[in-house]
Amino acid sequence: MWALSGKCLPAVGGERDEKVIADREELRADDTWIYNDLTRAEERAAAAGKPLLIVFRCIP
Repeated sequence: MWALSGKCLPAVGGERDEKVIADREELRADDTWIYNDLTRAEERAAAAGKPLLIVFRCIP
């Protein structure tokens, strides 16, 4: 199963933008997740014949 990710974490310390960028880079380095590309996620799920799990993440 392929997943499109989004997770909510409290932004404690540091700037929000820095946390968002670090979070995005961490997910992009893990090819299990498809970050912010719904079309690609749908295509991979359809090709694999598996359901698509969408996770909404945010760093407030």
